[in-house]
Amino acid sequence: MNILYIIGNGFDVAQGLNTRYKDFYPYYLKCDSPNEAVKTMKKEIDEKIDDWSDMELALGKFTKNVNSSEELTDMYFDLSEKLAEYLQKESQRKVFNQNLKFLQDLFEPDRYLEPLDQRYYKAHYNAHYDRDQRITHIDIITLNYTSTIEWLLGPVNKRNMTIGNTFYNVSNVCHRHGMLGDTILIGVNDEQQISNESFKQDRSVKDLLVKPMAIDAMRSDNDLTCKELIHNASIIVLFGVSIGETDANLWKDVVNRLKGGDAMLLYFHHSDDIIPANRKQLLGVKEARARDYLYSHLGLPENLQLNNKVLVGYNKDIFKIKGDKKVTSQSGKFENT
Repeated sequence: MNILYIIGNGFDVAQGLNTRYKDFYPYYLKCDSPNEAVKTMKKEIDEKIDDWSDMELALGKFTKNVNSSEELTDMYFDLSEKLAEYLQKESQRKVFNQNLKFLQDLFEPDRYLEPLDQRYYKAHYNAHYDRDQRITHIDIITLNYTSTIEWLLGPVNKRNMTIGNTFYNVSNVCHRHGMLGDTILIGVNDEQQISNESFKQDRSVKDLLVKPMAIDAMRSDNDLTCKELIHNASIIVLFGVSIGETDANLWKDVVNRLKGGDAMLLYFHHSDDIIPANRKQLLGVKEARARDYLYSHLGLPENLQLNNKVLVGYNKDIFKIKGDKKVTSQSGKFENT
């Protein structure tokens, strides 16, 4: 039995980290600009910040204002390196250690589903569970650059737990877009998301800006690893993801796995709405809207919407973990509070 998680920035936000693009821009706009091209991009961000809510999609559109591949290269690396710098500082603001609740949530996500959906989940799980091996493998694809997940998982040899008669272990963590301390990727899904027509024919630009081509240009196997993990998953869990256009290939792979007929999808949706526990009808309305969002953004065929293999959890406490703040002591060293 393989359970795959695809985790987005909402995970880090749930841990209290300010890792949204809107959190990054004030920091970025204050940084020194190495040339006029970067200044022009910053001016665009400052004046049209709402249009840059999805930075990767906005960067693809902004290419229409860029005169050369050399200018774009300067902009790209200034943006990506300052983003990495900001995220590194932000991720160091809290201390995260191996967390039992996090492991339990990974191994038993159905605890956060409503009773009827729990029945559907358990029926699917039992149908795919190998009672001879009695092992459930957990794989994680993270779209984040931070190491928050690794910190909460703890040492590799301790990422396991026995619940009842089942042994659970975390087998793989794949940072699809790279991670801090190494190269990180920002970009678009395909050349159609690049507005500059001449750049669509420029291999050097596409190797920089189009994610699948950039991954290949780096000779990374992240894309293939993600495809394999999706293909082998019996249950796919989405958490903290926006299902954006710049990762369209990833979501296409998820849909293709569901079309195979023997996989289940769990989608945990977060909203700032607070629904009292005694208003479950209203909760059902909100959940239906979250379901419609999922269907439309994934482009899920109608036959897959009606087979009880797509379950939605609305504003659940899964993966809500508190990290300790870092404070500077008189000696200048960091200590846990």
